[in-house]
Amino acid sequence: KGWDAFLKLLCDSSSPNNVYLSNHTLSMLSGCRYTQASSEVQKSILGWLKMNEECQTPNLAAKAKIMHVFPDLDMVPLFQWNLKFLPLVKSWFDTVTSDDSAFAASVQNRKLSAIYKFVRAIAGCKLLPTSSHSAASEYQS
Repeated sequence: KGWDAFLKLLCDSSSPNNVYLSNHTLSMLSGCRYTQASSEVQKSILGWLKMNEECQTPNLAAKAKIMHVFPDLDMVPLFQWNLKFLPLVKSWFDTVTSDDSAFAASVQNRKLSAIYKFVRAIAGCKLLPTSSHSAASEYQS
């Protein structure tokens, strides 16, 4: 149970807000080394410690953890502010950085997806079928 407490301290994955409120400054625990990690919990702890160490600021560590834990962020709570929140949504994603090119590409894709969901919901639009090239050309005519 002791390791579980440290895991929750480093990254409480119960909600994006709780991840954000977790500790993002701790970068080392005495007695916890990757070569000695005997459980998945200890390996997770070491991964979060490494992320805390590699991120330039605690704020960036928090955002990176949120992106790792929640692959699809829910934009619905932001809809009440209409388009006023769209620049903040975009800038939030823009500040998530990584040297890992696959993770950086994932962040970019998720940013575009979140913005699309946000704008679609605000505008009350319905999704076009993905294979609607003819529908799009009819619309342009």
